[in-house]
Amino acid sequence: MRNTLLSVVILCLASPSLVFSRHPEKNLNERVTAYMENLQHRGEFSGVVLLARDAKILFARGYGMANLEHDVPNTVDTKFRLGSVTKQFTAVGIMMLQERKKLSVRDSICIYVHDCPDSWKSITIHQLLSHTSGIPSFTEFPDNDRYERLPMQVLDTIARFKDKPLDFPPGNRFQYSDSGYLLLGYIIEQASGEKYEDFIRNNIYEPLHMQDSGYDHPWVKSDRIPISGYQATRTSGGC
Repeated sequence: MRNTLLSVVILCLASPSLVFSRHPEKNLNERVTAYMENLQHRGEFSGVVLLARDAKILFARGYGMANLEHDVPNTVDTKFRLGSVTKQFTAVGIMMLQERKKLSVRDSICIYVHDCPDSWKSITIHQLLSHTSGIPSFTEFPDNDRYERLPMQVLDTIARFKDKPLDFPPGNRFQYSDSGYLLLGYIIEQASGEKYEDFIRNNIYEPLHMQDSGYDHPWVKSDRIPISGYQATRTSGGC
């Protein structure tokens, strides 16, 4: 059995409209514990809960299992794979490079992608960011379950969809595409001259003191990165 990807819930008590903020803090632990244990009992939550106000942690506890196969429970120190939440880091990386004049979101992606197919020449970086490129998402392919279990290099993953016809003319409509953000991660590498992992660490994690965040390497004995490409960021979360 593979490790189970679990949800992370972070609740920040910054607003008086939140239900828990209406009650004395001395009763908070009891109320939250009862609420969360009820959710866990019904099988509706597995992960970590953090409640905070004014930079003070009021409640933090893990629920459910981080690894069912090895009977490892979630704790407040459990790190989670973020999956597609990594897209926000990728988008920030692209905008940083634009600020530094390393690229423009109006650029054709073929400036950065080698052996670019003719159908991609009119696609811009902005269209990748906004899910309007028309490039089909490789995670929707019928054979994707098989590939997700294999270590693959990024260019090998790009090859899976590079010769596929576009789902629609670029800019014509919105359609969520993991392929687009995989390409954005690759473009970050081409424009910056750094590995994606290094760029995100040097420009986001370290400046923001995100000491519990990093790039996940599921195949530690391999020099390849996972097929999920640039969506392997992991973190312990925070408000």
